[in-house]
Amino acid sequence: MIKPHVRAIIAATAISHATGKKLTSIYQYGGDSGHKSISVDISGTKVTGYDYTTSSHFTGSIPSLYHYGEGCHVEFKDKGSGKYSGYVYGVGAHFEVTVRQKSASFFDYSGGGWTEFST
Repeated sequence: MIKPHVRAIIAATAISHATGKKLTSIYQYGGDSGHKSISVDISGTKVTGYDYTTSSHFTGSIPSLYHYGEGCHVEFKDKGSGKYSGYVYGVGAHFEVTVRQKSASFFDYSGGGWTEFST
């Protein structure tokens, strides 16, 4: 299962990419709900992100990203129209994200189910 803080930064990356705007925080609904202090800025395909809660960098060029706190690669594919899919190598888990305006629905295929996020 993908850890909640990793889901949050992937969802933030998807929202930032889909809206073309820098993010400075994201709200997670559900079991681990609350504001997450996450910054994501995207220029072209270059991603620069930081999770202040876990003191972890998240960087790379789409589709190849790296989560320094978890020490793992994340494949992040833009499927168009606010839809993304990918794979977190550290846990061997596929995911998909659908962005609608300033919110994202994240699905973890490894048993984590749906998690909702908004900015």
